[in-house]
Amino acid sequence: MRSIIPFFLLSLTMLGACAQATSSAESLTLEGRMVLKGSSPVFTPVLMTQSDGQWELQGLSRERGMALQSQTVVVTGKVVRAPTTGAVPPRLEVESIRQVKGKP
Repeated sequence: MRSIIPFFLLSLTMLGACAQATSSAESLTLEGRMVLKGSSPVFTPVLMTQSDGQWELQGLSRERGMALQSQTVVVTGKVVRAPTTGAVPPRLEVESIRQVKGKP
């Protein structure tokens, strides 16, 4: 019985961490340079911002990503994966994206 209690407490801690990770569906608007990481046909659209680092963009069509490559854009979307201190970049589910006129 004593060996079950630490396992139970550890399970509760892990469950709390999972609940926090999924509650990051807030809306966010970012501006930065859109780049495609990887090689054709498999690539990941990434927004490079001045102040918020790199964000993976989810839900962007291949054609739209290629058309906006190396352009300054404003992206609004829901946070799918919040920023952390680890090596995995944050991710944004794109709701809208537009090119900023007058900026390359």
